[in-house]
Parts: sequence; C-alpha cells; structure tokens
Amino acid sequence: VLSSFFTSGGGADVWQPGFGSVAAPPGVYVYQPRAVPLYVGDDGQPVLLGGGPQVMPFVGSGHGKHVDVATYRCVESGSDAGSPVTSGSAIKTHIRYGLCIGSLVFLAMLACYYSAPAIAFAPTARQPAVAQATVIAMPPRMGECVVYGEGHVRSFDGARPNFYGEGEIHFVKSDTVTVQGRLLGRAETKGIAATSKLVIGGPFLHGHLIDVGSLAEGSITVDGAPVLKYFPSAHYIEGVGSLSYNGEGQLIDGAISAGDHRVVHISLPLGVQLTVFRWDRYIDFRILMPPQPGQDGACGNWDGSERNDSTREVMARIGARVPGDELLFRHHTTVRISQAEDSLLRLCRPELLAEARRVCPLESELVTTTGGAPNDRELRSCYFDVCFGSDKHILSQAEMLGL
Repeated sequence: VLSSFFTSGGGADVWQPGFGSVAAPPGVYVYQPRAVPLYVGDDGQPVLLGGGPQVMPFVGSGHGKHVDVATYRCVESGSDAGSPVTSGSAIKTHIRYGLCIGSLVFLAMLACYYSAPAIAFAPTARQPAVAQATVIAMPPRMGECVVYGEGHVRSFDGARPNFYGEGEIHFVKSDTVTVQGRLLGRAETKGIAATSKLVIGGPFLHGHLIDVGSLAEGSITVDGAPVLKYFPSAHYIEGVGSLSYNGEGQLIDGAISAGDHRVVHISLPLGVQLTVFRWDRYIDFRILMPPQPGQDGACGNWDGSERNDSTREVMARIGARVPGDELLFRHHTTVRISQAEDSLLRLCRPELLAEARRVCPLESELVTTTGGAPNDRELRSCYFDVCFGSDKHILSQAEMLGL
C-alpha cells in the first residue's frame, strides 16, 4: 500500500490520499470523489467550499476515511474562495499520456534504428546508385605446339603437319614472337630432315636472339655469346627472361627411351615458354604461349580450326622457306637431297605435283647458299614437303621400299 503524501496548492497544505484505507490528519484539506470538496475544521465540522448539491461527510478529528478523488478545489484556511488543484485521476491521466507518448517515442526510435541502413544507403536523385563490378584479371589463353622426331608437328589447333625437306622454316611467325627452325637430314633417316636448331626472336625480346640446337650443333647462345656452359646451370637476360639447363622435363617423343636428358627451359615475356630436349643430332621441343597478332607458321595460325594447318596450306600462306630478309639465323643452310628422297619424289601423285608447282617458288626465286647460280635442291625439298607432308610414316615407307 502506498503512503499518503502532502502537496502544496494555493498556499495551503493539501492532503493527497494514497491507496488503501489511510486516516487523514486534522486541520488539512481532505478530498473525496465529489464535485465540491469541504474544509474540515478543528471542531470536526465540514465546511462547504464551492456551494453545490454534493457534500462530503467528516467522521471525526484525525479519523476521516476516504478513497481516491476525481476533482476538487482548495482554499486557504477560513476562506470561501479557492483555486483549482489537479485531481488524482488527472494525475493518472497524465501518467497514462506520458506512458503512451514514451512508448510511441521508443517505438519510433526502434523503427529508426532498424531502418537506418536502408536510409543511409538509399540512392538519391543527386547520387544515383551505380553497380560496382569487380574486375578479375583472367590469365591469357595458352596453347601448345610440339615438334619432335623427323619433322613431326602438333599445331596449336591440333593439326599434324610434317616438314621433311631441309632448310629454314617458321614454326611461329607473328607481329611479336618469332621462332624459326633449321631442318637437316641424317643418314640414319635416309635424308629425311629433323629440327637441328631453333632461334627465338622478335619484338617481344627487345632485340635479343636465343639459339638452341642439338648437342652436335654446339653451344647454346644469347646474342651470339655462349651461355649455359655447365650442366646444370642457369642464365638470366635482364628485363627479358631466363634459361635453365638440367635433366628435368616430360619427354615429348614417346619413341625415346628414358635415360639421361639434356633439357633447356626458357621463360620469356608474354608468357612464352619453350622446353627443348637436346639429342645428339636433333632436338624435340615444346612451345607454350598465348596467341599473338598475325600468327602463322608450321605450328599453325591458331584460328581454332586444324583443317587449314596442313603442310601445303601453311606453305601457301607464308612461303615454303624463310626468305633472306626475315632470316634470324646468320645464313641459310646448304640444302641437300638424298637418293631416297629423289626416289620417293618419283612416286608423288600428279595432283600433288601440280600443287607443289603452285606452292613452291620458281628457280629464280629460290634461296641460294653458294652465291652462284641457283640450283633445284631447294625446289625439290619444297616439293617433297608438299607431296609427303601429310604422311607421318614416310620414313617407314622408304625403309619398306628398300630405299
């Protein structure tokens, strides 16, 4: 039960009853739920203050019992005039209003709190929302060209051309990267050529040239100077790339038995990588690189179709051999034609001979290595590629024919 308490109203002490049955002290204003309150004097007689039909009984000095009041007025002692004093029910009403308003404010604060992120990031007319895309740099598309054995090629598009005649050819010819190879025949292959040496150049090397050949060809060079003199070893070209020489690497030609390998690994700009296996008289190699502008060569034009990378079509597009003004080697090799090759040429189909006459250069356009009158060895070497470039087993045929 709450205790009663005193408040001050209009200069007089006002008795405000609490909850429950509490005795009112004498000589104070006592309030009941009546329209017109009374003053309780010291003699215990109630005095009507407002003059109305309603009265409030008094039950003795200091022993009045009362309940909560609605409205009342208060006057100074002995006066018949008073000023309004707020009622207990009005106080309760204000408390209710206060609770309601406080609840509304609290709910509004909660609404603002939970909606704050949406408001903070909502686009406005002055600042339209712009989708932010995350750009992920994708690695360049890489492709592989493999050259092995007696002039066998697996192009970037998966074609299988073969280049059997001696001379220098483009494996990769582009606006940025150039890889040229020198093809030479051997007695054990009845003159059918394999790659003896390759040279790497082009604008992407900033004027540098890298030469790697078979063990019989001698030193590996950069700009004509021998490098990788020891096994194993490494060499760095400042601002360009690196070369390493060791026995590591997956074999390219499945016909080669496992054993000691001499492998050159070359890492160059644009993601170009070459792996060169050095054998006694020839090399196998793998080129790993992204496509380049204007690309063509024995490794194909990398247009997504293997059908246009045949030996004849490649030679028709870029020429049968590397012309002198494009040659990265110091000089052209002296082309030879073996007896076995001459014998096989007699077996060339007429339609392929006609194609060879169209693709191969005239004698007046042939590359000469002697400085004298041109000979037809270069021409016959070109004819041999046109006639048999699509036959992977030409060496086996020569052996079967006893040539």
